[in-house]
Amino acid sequence: MAKEITIKELTEAELIEWFYKASGTKQYVDFYVSELRNQPQPMLEINCGTGEILKRLNAQGIECDGMDCAAEQIKICGEQISSLEYNASLYCVDYENFTIPKKYKTIFIPQSTLCMFTNVEMVTKFLTSVYDMLENGGSLLFDIYIPWKDITDYHSNKWSSGNAIENPETGEIFVYSYCCDLDLSLQLKTTNSKYELYKDGKLISVHFDSSQSRWYNDNEMKIILENIGFSSVSFSKILKSSDLDYSTLFIATKLN
Repeated sequence: MAKEITIKELTEAELIEWFYKASGTKQYVDFYVSELRNQPQPMLEINCGTGEILKRLNAQGIECDGMDCAAEQIKICGEQISSLEYNASLYCVDYENFTIPKKYKTIFIPQSTLCMFTNVEMVTKFLTSVYDMLENGGSLLFDIYIPWKDITDYHSNKWSSGNAIENPETGEIFVYSYCCDLDLSLQLKTTNSKYELYKDGKLISVHFDSSQSRWYNDNEMKIILENIGFSSVSFSKILKSSDLDYSTLFIATKLN
């Protein structure tokens, strides 16, 4: 008789580990490490997660700290930083209200993190706090993403085909799928995500979640930055695989 397998919820640590493998994070890591290599120090990575970029920069002798709102990810990052004997400070903060007792010459925010702020007031308040953490003459770098593929081929609550990766050591297969709903007038995307873990052809773990994001067009974000006080705001397309699949990199300077 076949052994019965009980489906269990993926832990947050397991979910983080698998999702980073499946989400194309390496592309972001490689880009930002290359882009930041010659930027002035000290640096701060906002939304550092488990520290994939931060660890690469520290390995090259670059002084870079990390900040995130997720306690579990900061915990994982801290354990890895400690094991590697890097001298990086980590901060777990509430993105709606935070201060850090240190100023930086370079602050960067990867993976379209700002899209998690679902209205202009929220993102303006957040970026104002970031502005205050920059030294005079310091620079802010970040990317934002507009979901053009979802917008141009929109079908409400249509599930995408799963993006699957396999762990060759365990034989486990991780499948990420999602469906979305769009509000074009508010520039809002609601995403329902499904994370499944299979072994020997059977589903052994599963996790569901829902999140909202807002896309910002280039000139809209430029105006937000300039209204806060940033100067020399520039933007350019990066990580481009097609005309409907690219991020925009912003670089802005604090000059009092």
